[in-house]
Amino acid sequence: MAGRAMFASFGTSSNGRFIGPKIRSARLTISSSIRSAHPGCSIPIRQAQSKYGKRVVTGEEVRWGAENLNLDAGKIKALGFGDMVQPLKTSCSDHEGVRKGRIHTWDGKDWSYTSDWYEADMKILGPMIKTSAQAYAAEKKIAQRDCSKEK
Repeated sequence: MAGRAMFASFGTSSNGRFIGPKIRSARLTISSSIRSAHPGCSIPIRQAQSKYGKRVVTGEEVRWGAENLNLDAGKIKALGFGDMVQPLKTSCSDHEGVRKGRIHTWDGKDWSYTSDWYEADMKILGPMIKTSAQAYAAEKKIAQRDCSKEK
């Protein structure tokens, strides 16, 4: 979790007071929208069906769909995200796809972008995330997947 907080986008009021998360990271924004009633909620399901056929797909197949997203700017715009997130490509070894976020500020009436995009420094965060994930997997007795063996 430490890594995600480093590149989260937070909202501030016009007087600079912190008022809570507006948009977390691009990956989390899409993930949250995928799970909600947003028109893009079926993105991983549709991706899975493109490989496994137009039918009710299994959890493993949906995981494959979520790990094989390739959303370019046109697809993102068509889903209604506009310029809220950047193009995203996920894989078995990269569930985030994009590590950028920006700050939104509330002026009392509207939200507006008040920063350029910030990018996570994976030279610093990567080892922290790996260590945390390995500790979690050991604690929960979860076998680590070998993405090089999957296709």
